[in-house]
Amino acid sequence: TDYAWAYLYHKVSSTPAVVVDAPVITPVTDPYYENQNVTITAQDGVTIYYTTDGSNPTTLSNVYSSSFPAEYVSGGTMTIKAIAINAQGVASEVAMETYTWGVPTVSINPDSKYVADDHVSVILSSTPADASIYYTIHGSEPTNESTLYSNAFTVDLPNVGDEVTVKAIAYVGNLPSEIATATYTRVNKVIDVNAPFFSPIENYTYYGDQEIEILCTTENADIYYEVVPAS
Repeated sequence: TDYAWAYLYHKVSSTPAVVVDAPVITPVTDPYYENQNVTITAQDGVTIYYTTDGSNPTTLSNVYSSSFPAEYVSGGTMTIKAIAINAQGVASEVAMETYTWGVPTVSINPDSKYVADDHVSVILSSTPADASIYYTIHGSEPTNESTLYSNAFTVDLPNVGDEVTVKAIAYVGNLPSEIATATYTRVNKVIDVNAPFFSPIENYTYYGDQEIEILCTTENADIYYEVVPAS
């Protein structure tokens, strides 16, 4: 009857659509400096499918059963995508996390400089901030067996002409940064020297040979230069 049909239509159309929540991937997107253990969780009664190459997962993708490693590749990235599908075939939205594999860095403050004082206070820092920093103050290459940095230290320059080279390296686990170097030279007096400039002006198109002068407004300044051939 029309009444029965209307009742059935109302009952079916009033049934809420089944919604499957997107799975949750941990750890979250961030730069990392070592292997990560990836865990994917979802609501009960679903199957989780995932990929590790950035492609969208399907029922032909990997079936998640337990955590798996995201292995560090220097300077690389890894994108994990996952979906959850229930027994009726209803799929969630795609969840995604991208891991950027960072390379630790280290810096020395101050940079190389001439100083008139008999000492320099040196501060080392790194990215990530919790990396272990090792340093030398006699110019040798630092390793993870060199002096471990904990606080600012003083480099002594008792005599004019003394020169000390500080080198530093940062480690995250067994992963090293490039080596940073700063050299400090003791002089009688430090003065401000203006940057040199070119004549005729640079960054201009010329249609013949040009005689170039390099000038400086600081009196008695020595100017050093290098000619780099055009590529």
